[in-house]
Amino acid sequence: MGAILVGLTLVDLWLVNGEFIHLRSERAARSGYRSTEVVKFLDSNRGLHRIMPLEQFNTNWYAYFGHATVGGYRPVKLRSYQDLLDAQALNSGAVQDMLNVKYIISGRALPGDRYRLVFQGSTNVYENSSVLPKAWFVENILPAEDMTSSLEAILNPDFDPRRTAVVQGRDGISGLTVGTVEVTEYSENRITLETESDGEGFLVLSENYYGPGWNATVDGTEAEIHRTNHVLRGVAVPGGNHTVVFSADDSTYRTARFVSLLGLLMTLTVLAALHRSNLQEFANSFMKSKQRIGG
Repeated sequence: MGAILVGLTLVDLWLVNGEFIHLRSERAARSGYRSTEVVKFLDSNRGLHRIMPLEQFNTNWYAYFGHATVGGYRPVKLRSYQDLLDAQALNSGAVQDMLNVKYIISGRALPGDRYRLVFQGSTNVYENSSVLPKAWFVENILPAEDMTSSLEAILNPDFDPRRTAVVQGRDGISGLTVGTVEVTEYSENRITLETESDGEGFLVLSENYYGPGWNATVDGTEAEIHRTNHVLRGVAVPGGNHTVVFSADDSTYRTARFVSLLGLLMTLTVLAALHRSNLQEFANSFMKSKQRIGG
């Protein structure tokens, strides 16, 4: 049985290695990603925003240079975000605004007053004049019963993410206080915001909503994270000055890792106890061989 399990594991790893893993040297990888004039422009205008390359929507080219893109970084995406792509929602200016799309990269001219040409070359870069910041307060909450209704709401031509948030699990509210938000810490697993408002408000964070493992606190007190605008996060914030923290809890992973290491240690201990005599005999033989060589 042990031999069968080892064999199946080796076959599985061989398939994964042959079909999905194509390792290249660092030098070869670097040679395939050479900085361009567009990348240099983006490098000089970094910030907490995203880009949208129209003709190369699914490319990882710009991600290699550290630029966040709404095209994503791997084929597997959250169902909620795939909903946007399937519905071609990124053609909507409102959706671009709420996803922090500041720069549109395209080889063709973009019509309208929304986009301002800021770099011209073989590929052009346009700046979205109405892009929203990483986090902001809204005036109104529009309730959504389910994922279908939330998607329909943000695709409505009248949807304005600057003023209204489509929220699941909340009642509709109008006339909320709009305060100020400052991002003081931003990393993969922790985002800290400093807020100020005269009354109760609702804060929208332009990051993918993902329930398992993510927590939010307001001044250290746990707060509920609401699915907002179909794909984003939202949290209620009382009036005054507050510190809002979104953080990922990796305690389950750390516990599983500890259990795994403990199990490995116990397995090795049991094997050593079962084969103690054989190990002792091997050690004695090794010492005798060493003495003969030394002699």
